Amino acid sequence: SVHADRTKRSHFVLNTNPYAFFLFPRNPIEKSEIIHIPSEVIHIPADGYVYKVDTRLPHTFVNAGEESRTHLVMCHG
Repeated sequence: SVHADRTKRSHFVLNTNPYAFFLFPRNPIEKSEIIHIPSEVIHIPADGYVYKVDTRLPHTFVNAGEESRTHLVMCHG
């Protein structure tokens, strides 16, 4: 479900797959019977870096791959 966290978070990815990603939806655009929701899609790789994500913005996470993922998550603030 789309939600917003109380703090920014940093992610250190231990393992992932290319079909695991954050989805940051924006305002929907309605045209006829089609609803288009522009979004930013972000995949964080398991490359040894720490990534700060502003999870105070509305977002959700999708793992559409068959492999599980493991993130070490650190909250800021």
